[in-house]
Amino acid sequence: MPEIKKIEALAQSLKAISFAQAAVRVGGVNQDIKKYVQTILDTDKADYYQSVIGLLSLREKIAEKLSLKHATTLTAENIIISHGSVGAFASLCAALLETGDEVIIPEPTYPTYKNTATFFKAVPVKIPAFVSSVTSSGDLSWELDIDQIKAATTSKTKMLIFPNPVNPLGFLLSPALLQELVTWCESRSIYLVVDEVYDDYIFEGVFNSITPYVPSSKYVIRLGSFSKNFAMSGWRVGYAVVPTYLIPILMAVQDVLLCCPNVPGQYAALYALDHHESIAESYALVSKSRDIVLQMLEPFKKQGIFTYAQPAAGFCIFLKTDRKDATDLALDILNTSLVALVPGKDFGDNGSAYLRLCYARFPEVTQEGMQRLAQYFKVTE
Repeated sequence: MPEIKKIEALAQSLKAISFAQAAVRVGGVNQDIKKYVQTILDTDKADYYQSVIGLLSLREKIAEKLSLKHATTLTAENIIISHGSVGAFASLCAALLETGDEVIIPEPTYPTYKNTATFFKAVPVKIPAFVSSVTSSGDLSWELDIDQIKAATTSKTKMLIFPNPVNPLGFLLSPALLQELVTWCESRSIYLVVDEVYDDYIFEGVFNSITPYVPSSKYVIRLGSFSKNFAMSGWRVGYAVVPTYLIPILMAVQDVLLCCPNVPGQYAALYALDHHESIAESYALVSKSRDIVLQMLEPFKKQGIFTYAQPAAGFCIFLKTDRKDATDLALDILNTSLVALVPGKDFGDNGSAYLRLCYARFPEVTQEGMQRLAQYFKVTE
């Protein structure tokens, strides 16, 4: 089990302020969405089995919205609904990977990719390809080193997966880099899976999606979710955008794994897509919490406690400590100050010196948590 979930469970048992799990906790799902779902529950629409790849109306709506947003042409035959984006990735692994196939996973990154690939008897090839450098101002800057990906590619490489915006680092990949990755993977028949679950939380710069490549490629796949943008992490509705030829294969896989995705959750997602304004309040609160974190981290940086890159997107910040392994530090902070942070080694060996802080919390909670951290480290203004 990833340390994220262990730390989160411990934080809840201690009634601590949790900056651990990357879930939006600013009031939950919009009340209008909940009211709409109640109207569905008053009928029998959600009471029976539905399609193993999701409601056609939801698949059509996702295709329509993504086509407009990213200036491309998708249809329902490019969309499969699953049990969150994690479920969609699991279905892809079951469909596409055989025992011994290699999956390249640039780190630091979300640990579930490695665990899922391993579960399906593939070989996760973890490489420290997300690399940091120090800017002239003493801050960190992150980039993806594509040469490390190319060097790690072998005849057994079947898949490459990473998030964009990048969790836990908060930066955005450039269009040139995405194009180079597409070209590289297509030339070697490697599935390029890009997890874009944080795409509605962009604070600086421009988000470049992999979505436009899907209709014309046999190997490009995009993951998405309603967990982050609509705060629906407990409703378990996600999806994959895939080449059309994969739909029958994934249909057979999900018939075994899921029978059908969560039906009430799909109706909630369908309503949410037609009321995208419902995330505006959540976005505003998370943005305010991000400002609080960045402001209150300044004295930590000046006193040499943390170095970090200002996150352009997502809602996590990766804090470099002076420890080789920050796990004991995370546990001591939790037990001493009742603030939960995730040890960076959960995201890969090259993250061991770091702590991840999720700021998708009410601003007043964020303020209190940061004050506790300041007291723990004896930070002075």
